[in-house]
Amino acid sequence: ARMIRFDSSSWFSSVFVFYGGVFPRLVLPLIVYVVYTIAVNEYCSHHDFTLRSEGLKFIASSTTFMLVFRLNQCYSRLQDANGMLVDALCGLRAIVFIACANLRFAERKRELTEEELQAATIAKVHICRLSVAVATSLKLHLRMAEMMDQGREQVREKSLRYALLDLFRIKRLLTDSEAALLESHCGLFEEQARGSSRLFSAEVSRVRPLIQRSQRRSLFDGRPHTEEYSGSAVPPLLVMLLRMALSEPLAKGWGYPERVLNLYEGHLDAVASAYQSMHQMVMCKLPLPYVQLCKVLLLVFILAYPMHVDPAHGIWGNVVVPGILAMTLIGFECVADFLENPMGDDNADISVYEFIHELEVEV
Repeated sequence: ARMIRFDSSSWFSSVFVFYGGVFPRLVLPLIVYVVYTIAVNEYCSHHDFTLRSEGLKFIASSTTFMLVFRLNQCYSRLQDANGMLVDALCGLRAIVFIACANLRFAERKRELTEEELQAATIAKVHICRLSVAVATSLKLHLRMAEMMDQGREQVREKSLRYALLDLFRIKRLLTDSEAALLESHCGLFEEQARGSSRLFSAEVSRVRPLIQRSQRRSLFDGRPHTEEYSGSAVPPLLVMLLRMALSEPLAKGWGYPERVLNLYEGHLDAVASAYQSMHQMVMCKLPLPYVQLCKVLLLVFILAYPMHVDPAHGIWGNVVVPGILAMTLIGFECVADFLENPMGDDNADISVYEFIHELEVEV
């Protein structure tokens, strides 16, 4: 999904907007809550029932503190993810620029033969295409990691389409042998069908139990997948192919000396480190006990608050004010859910495709 761009200084573009904002997630909860407050107001007014405010104030302060803290943590994850993605793409960009500059220097240092010029050109093409393939594979792996993190190793056909689009885009940048290697190690499989629906699985870097190995088939050739491993992460695989392409011009008349390889290794290490950090960010979210406590306190507070208001305050005090308060607190929770995985496909997430496109154009 394309990240929403807006002018934060304009009230119209940041407040009076529905698509891409928080309002789509607030409409249904707000309607349900308004109906609930009206029912509570009618009950309390007929039975003269009102909750005391001492304990409710403590719950309100605790809920607000925990929701705001969670929101700050999720926004910090967004900033960290942006820095990781920049580090990875800057490393790939530097690899391409240094390689092309070194090969160009070899051409200017002496007159090359036609065969040497052709070899240098082929080396440039291989380095450029594999660099773009590594960048694209980051999005593919982040998508698969999100599937595994949410306990959805088995996904429906519709959920797999986006991953297949990324995979096919990578294959267009590879040779036939490289594409075959990618297909056999990408970690996408078809499981045994249940009823009329087809089930697929996304697994990387895992060992499958022996009893389950006969239940899956390769997604591309349909043959049973009986190996004990599930699949390999695509970015490290393509980084190895890129390292082999960078080693091809070493110590050759049309290439560059061996000492230049140290420059590439530094940038490759930065790419690998950024990939691992993004993987950990998707797989390791906020602890479940903390998230569970936030949601329970939020639910308890917004359900108990209308019983605390005096029915004599009318519609404003019994319906409008509780609705605004619930919208605020639920909005905190929704924004935190938006930002918890900043590499996803929500409108508030980082548009990885835009960064990849910029790299493609520069290359």
